[in-house]
Amino acid sequence: MIILDGVYTLESNRPRFHQVNAPDQQHLEKLLNRVIARVMRRLVEDGLLIQDQERPWLDLGETDTLDTLNAASTRYRVAIGPGAGGRTLTLKNHGLQRTDTQPKPFTVDRDGFSLNAAVACQPHQCQRLERLCRYVTRPAICLERLTTNIDGKVSYELKHPFRDGTTHVLFTPQDFLARLAALVPRPRANLTRYHGVFAPNSPFRKAVVPGSANPAHKKRKKPAASTPAEPAIDQVLPSAPLTWAQRLKRVFDIDISVCPLCGGTLRVIADVTDPDVIQTMLAHLKQRAPPDAVRRQTQAQGPQNDLFTTT
Repeated sequence: MIILDGVYTLESNRPRFHQVNAPDQQHLEKLLNRVIARVMRRLVEDGLLIQDQERPWLDLGETDTLDTLNAASTRYRVAIGPGAGGRTLTLKNHGLQRTDTQPKPFTVDRDGFSLNAAVACQPHQCQRLERLCRYVTRPAICLERLTTNIDGKVSYELKHPFRDGTTHVLFTPQDFLARLAALVPRPRANLTRYHGVFAPNSPFRKAVVPGSANPAHKKRKKPAASTPAEPAIDQVLPSAPLTWAQRLKRVFDIDISVCPLCGGTLRVIADVTDPDVIQTMLAHLKQRAPPDAVRRQTQAQGPQNDLFTTT
């Protein structure tokens, strides 16, 4: 979750950002307690959590399959298969066990909830903010740390060992598929939500978000060094949506604007989506292309369902 380290006010129809100081331990504990109370209240209202005097517990007997898979994943339990309900298997290296209890800076934890506010970006650190945004939206699984052992179990290596020395988590193929299913978002669920001045219905949004129709925002000049600068998000967000080619380059590092054969610049001239037409065109192009070009084309990265021309 990325939040503004301050608040906005409108002064003469111009947005002004007021930066706040770093939170202290007391404020972090107060915020964590509020988060825990609201999460627990929501789970109780949805009938997923049963409040008990000694310890609350989840009741997922009448819920759908996706809720059951999510609950098993968060509790490190096997979701399906012969070992359903048991603890997830792990590999531990006792030499990596840690007994240090020194708290991390800007970090509080309680009852399995953890809140860390140690990462921050200054207004001029645009690349740092972009890197942070990419980290927040990263995939849930790192394929480089995913392997299969000789027993046929799926082994996932942790980036950093746990305090008890755990280095790997083991799944049966069936339970691993259940873990992947738990990551699938529900239909029509928004994966990116905006809060505060960036919310869709916020009256401040047009004055803060670049590319809006607000005349005062468009005519605003870059603040001087002595003027309190606005958050770097105002400098990172593009004024227009990215094209599908730009998204392909950003997400998968595949640049379809460069010819894989000669290095020339490519221009999209058609977008073909019919599978039968795509197969016909590819078969025709492979028959006409020289053998060496076919080999090089198969090795190159990039989609093969579009037509390009070199300029």
